[in-house]
Amino acid sequence: MIFFAGNDGSILKSIPEPVYQGAANANTVYLIAPFAAGSQVSLAFRLPNGSNYPAAGPAIMAPTGSIAGVIDEDTGAPYAGWVYDLPNPITARYGRVSVQFYFRNEAGQIVASSLASFTVGMGVPSELPEQPDDGTYDTILAHIASMQTRLDNGFYRARSIGVWNAAYTYGAGEIVYYPSGEYGALVRSVKDGNVGNVPYAEGGSAWWEEVLDFSLAAECGQQASASADSAAGYAVAAQASAAAAAMSAEDADGYAEIARRYAEIGIQLNTDYETAEELPNEGSSQYIYLIPSGEGVFDQYVWSAEKQDYIMIGSTSIDTDGLARQDGDYPAMTVGKAAQADKLAHALIIQSGDESVVFDGSKAETIAISGGSGVQPSGNYPQMSVGNAASADAALTAETAAVAAKVQHAFTIVNGETTVTFDGSEARTVVLTGGENAVWATDAEVEALFAGSAAPSVTASPNSAGGTTYNITL
Repeated sequence: MIFFAGNDGSILKSIPEPVYQGAANANTVYLIAPFAAGSQVSLAFRLPNGSNYPAAGPAIMAPTGSIAGVIDEDTGAPYAGWVYDLPNPITARYGRVSVQFYFRNEAGQIVASSLASFTVGMGVPSELPEQPDDGTYDTILAHIASMQTRLDNGFYRARSIGVWNAAYTYGAGEIVYYPSGEYGALVRSVKDGNVGNVPYAEGGSAWWEEVLDFSLAAECGQQASASADSAAGYAVAAQASAAAAAMSAEDADGYAEIARRYAEIGIQLNTDYETAEELPNEGSSQYIYLIPSGEGVFDQYVWSAEKQDYIMIGSTSIDTDGLARQDGDYPAMTVGKAAQADKLAHALIIQSGDESVVFDGSKAETIAISGGSGVQPSGNYPQMSVGNAASADAALTAETAAVAAKVQHAFTIVNGETTVTFDGSEARTVVLTGGENAVWATDAEVEALFAGSAAPSVTASPNSAGGTTYNITL
C-alpha cells in the first residue's frame, strides 16, 4: 500500500492493497513525500484492540532514495521514498489499523503527518493467543464485582428513583428521594463518588442539589385545590359570564380532573405575564399562570395538553357581600350566631337605686342589687313612706322584707264593733263612719303601737256612702 504526503506532512492520497489477518511480512507500506532522501522517517500503528505498536515507540522506515523526475510544485524539492514491511503483530487481529508518520530533519525537528488507516480483513488465526496470567483474571473478576455492586445500589437504574442510602455510592446526575420536611424531596448528586454525604446537612450542598420539594408541591396543590373550591363556590356568579354559560358538564369534569392531577403532582405559580394574550403559544402543565385582574387580584389559567389551549380555573378574589362585618345590621342572622355579634340589637338596662348598668353583650357586666337608696341588709328606716312598706323598719330585716308575706307588727283599726287588721299580706279598705261607737286611740297608744315613732296624721273627707273617710298617713 502506498501513502503520498505533502510538504506539511498531511496525507494527500493512498493506494490500498488487501491485508488479511495472520499475514507476516507479506504486505509493505510505501511512503512518498517531498522530503530529502536522507531524512529519517518512522511510523507507529494503533491496532484494532486499541494498543500501540511498536510499544517502545515508532519504527524506522527504510529509505529507497529520490524518485527521478518527480518534483513538488510548491517547493521544487524532489520526492523520495521509504518502505516498511508489516510484521505479524499488526495483522494478528482483524479490523481498522491507524498509522502515522514522523519526519526528522538535520536540525532534529520532527514533523508528524496526519492520521491514515487501512483495514485488516478477518481470517483464521494460526495460533490461539497466550493464556492470561492469574492477575488478569483477578482484575476481570474485580471489575465484574464492581459492576454488580453498582447494579445493586441503583447506579445503572434507568429512570428509577430509590431512597437515599448512606452506604451507596452515587454518580453525578443520579436522583434519589430524601425524607426531608413533611413530604420529602428529590435530590440530584452533583459529583461522582458521592457516598455518605447527607443531603441538606452542613456541607451537603457541595454534593447534592434539590430537584423537587414535595412539601412545596403539596402547598401548590392545596392552593390549586382551594382555587378549584373557590371556582365551585362562585358558580352562580360565573354563570353570568358568557364563558361560564358556554361551559359544558364535560368541560367541568375535565377541569376538575386537571385540578385533581395538579393537587397530586404539585405545581408552581407563574407571574411572568401581564395579560392572557402574552401567554406562550404552548404552555406548561407545571404552572398555574396568574394574570393580574385588579389590585392584588389574579385570574388563574392552566394549560390543557388535550385541548391545546389555556383554561381559566378561577380567581383569587373573594366575594364578601354575603358575609357579616364588624359593623352593620343583619336582620336575617339567626340566634345561633348571636355569640359572634359585637353588640346586641337591644341593650338591657338594670336600675339599682341611683345607679344603672347597660348590658349590650360587648363585654361582661356585674351588678350588685341592694334594697334601694341607702337601704342596708338590716336596720330601722323611720322616714320610709308607706309605698315602701315592703322594706319598712317593722320588718325583721330589709333583706327578708322584700319577700315577707306580712309585717312584724300589724296595724289594727277598730270601727265601732268592727275590727280590721292590716299586716301587709293583702289590700284592705276601711270606711270610718265616726259613729257613736267609734273609739279612737290616744296619742300615747299610737306611740306605743309604733314603738316611739311619730304619731300618724289623720285627714277626713266625705265619701259616696254619706259617711266620712279617714286617711291615715304614717
